Amino acid sequence: AVGRSGTRYEVFTAIDDRGTATTNDDLSIGILVNAFDTNGDFTRDSSQSFDLRRDFNLPSATSVVAGTSRAGREFVIVSSSGYYNYDDPSDPDNEPTAGVILLVRDPATGGFDNSRSRSLVQAGSQQLNNANALALLPTSDLLIADFDSNELRIIRDTDNDLIPDTLDPTPYYSYQFSNDAPLDIAANSRGVVFSHSAGNNTVMLALYDTNNNGFADTEEVVVEGLSIDNNLIFHGLTVDREGTVYVIEDATGASDRIEDGGNGGTPLVDAFPDPALNGFLRDGALYVTADNPTAQFLSGLAFGVDTLLGPVARLSLVNSASLRAPATRDGLASITGAGLTLGRSGTSQADANARGIVVAIEGRLVPVHSFNDTQINVFIPNETGAGIRSIVVYVSGDVIAANDQTIADANPGLFTVSQNGMGAAVALLASGMRYTPAPFPARFNNQLSVVSLFGTGWRNSLPVTVTIGGRAGVVEYAGASGGFPGFDQINVRLPDGVNGTVPIAVTTAGGAVSRSDVTIRIN
Repeated sequence: AVGRSGTRYEVFTAIDDRGTATTNDDLSIGILVNAFDTNGDFTRDSSQSFDLRRDFNLPSATSVVAGTSRAGREFVIVSSSGYYNYDDPSDPDNEPTAGVILLVRDPATGGFDNSRSRSLVQAGSQQLNNANALALLPTSDLLIADFDSNELRIIRDTDNDLIPDTLDPTPYYSYQFSNDAPLDIAANSRGVVFSHSAGNNTVMLALYDTNNNGFADTEEVVVEGLSIDNNLIFHGLTVDREGTVYVIEDATGASDRIEDGGNGGTPLVDAFPDPALNGFLRDGALYVTADNPTAQFLSGLAFGVDTLLGPVARLSLVNSASLRAPATRDGLASITGAGLTLGRSGTSQADANARGIVVAIEGRLVPVHSFNDTQINVFIPNETGAGIRSIVVYVSGDVIAANDQTIADANPGLFTVSQNGMGAAVALLASGMRYTPAPFPARFNNQLSVVSLFGTGWRNSLPVTVTIGGRAGVVEYAGASGGFPGFDQINVRLPDGVNGTVPIAVTTAGGAVSRSDVTIRIN
């Protein structure tokens, strides 16, 4: 694990041979190493090692996570594996049931504060079987993978200090099938939990707490065909800030012999993008392989803490005219949210280019017309298609906000003078090529007046109908307006007998209807 301070925390299990040639008296010891990188070159400059068996009776050290308390104190949580060979109770590798310990950093010494460090779960207390993987949720609760129990357990942060403190007797999640028993786990910044088991053709699951009660209740298969060694130590699963999920396959390589029921293979790390951070992973790709696949094992994956950007923010995508979802293909759309541009603003694509504002829809860059910290106005190309698409906002190359959003074929929206989607429509008197704004005469040169309406979202579902004051107008034109991409126009002849400030609505051939609170003024 890597803490906010940049310290790298490494755990392993050492063997004390007691100075004898026999193995019967060997003693396993959980070891934690604090590795310091003082000059930022990603290389260990110095380190401290801690005997966790002596201080906490931890016979192994299998997993480690790091976090920061509300008071700003960095902490580390370490677990023992709790390995037990049920076929051989005399196996010298057998351990007591798993333990979990909390170590709070002492900034004065670089070590740990003995007054704050403690056991969260005592090794041998029978509260857990295994603790072969750990993951911190955004709530600061700690998830524990208990492989033998086929469960995820959870240590809650009950006093809101952002440090887990109390083991919940109720599992966070109980797996439906034994072949999904959690070997490794990870969680993204939105609380989606990923887990995988072991096997030659195993799956990765995404777990969701859909009713926000603090327990997972839904699982989805997000990756199939993983080759994962059956080993409580050699595995790795993590998520980066942008949501990409990384997993170690074939961690022990050729030593996991096929003739012994293993997977063989080359130790490698795969990466599966999750641009909307919702667990709907895109196709993965090989990220890295072991430098020496016949002699090296892979164990553990972690990313450092981004102290500048924070978690990826959420966003919404709406029709630029109505400011209501969904946006449409070949239409104008607005991305809304908070802190979208890190305070930058502009009114053109040139401004967006100069200030590093980029929007991608399902990986395809789209034109940005204007932007500020709460709204980015874009054009959605027709080839984007309709359906659920990932929307990602970048500022100077960093992902700032992302979500999956629906893009429709049609959703008519009329631009309004207030620019908030309601009230007086942006419209011009087309009769006699006057092109003057409201109020509009009911008649012009003894003919019912023709008014031009402007908006977006109906060109893909023609013909349209228009009602004005509850009466049907005669649509003389509906479609694209001029040469501005995504900008739509309707020329409609006003119905007879309508006057005053009246509602106006557009209905597409597919039945989509514009907002009911848009009006025009007729004299």
